[in-house]
Amino acid sequence: MGTRTKPKLNKSKSEEKFLKQLGQCIVKEANTKEISIERLAFEADISKSYLYDLVKGQANPSVVILLRVADCLGIKLSKILPDK
Repeated sequence: MGTRTKPKLNKSKSEEKFLKQLGQCIVKEANTKEISIERLAFEADISKSYLYDLVKGQANPSVVILLRVADCLGIKLSKILPDK
């Protein structure tokens, strides 16, 4: 069997920008709360590699994942969503 790779998402420029800004918002809030990405991943019950992809703007998270992250940061979901 061959190796499986993640399918590449065809994202528009505005979607790419949004996802990068989302990641930046998460990092900013984690830094403010002095929570490492590793700890945040553990607390939110998501893999470190997925969270790293998310903060780099390379993942397209579900609302449930974003809710977990926001809950672990002790903030409202709207606080990590970038302005459009």
